Amino acid sequence: MLRILLLLLLSSLTACAPKQLPPAPVDVDRLAAAISDLHLAGGLAGELAVTIRDSMQKEMEDRVLERHGYASEEFDSLMWLIRSEPEWVEEVFQKVSDGLATFEAESSRIPVKVEPEND
Repeated sequence: MLRILLLLLLSSLTACAPKQLPPAPVDVDRLAAAISDLHLAGGLAGELAVTIRDSMQKEMEDRVLERHGYASEEFDSLMWLIRSEPEWVEEVFQKVSDGLATFEAESSRIPVKVEPEND
């Protein structure tokens, strides 16, 4: 009887243990870099005239993905896969956030040469 109680207690303790999530099944650094670049490209596309914005944005997205070695369909599939686990989403987007913050800090240190106006 004692063995049965111990077995039930042990099984209930292991059932309540937190789930060990395997690492994300993708190269998180590569995916985060692609997402960061897509974010920057989207910002640039927003500055274009409305008449050409949509076609140029799609072209820019395709080129960014190509630069990172992704086809559009592959990238979309990876994003759906990552979205299935909140921990993976957090890991990827923390890297995206860190990368964009680094980019902003580095770009703010670049000296800008201003030409004097000729009147």
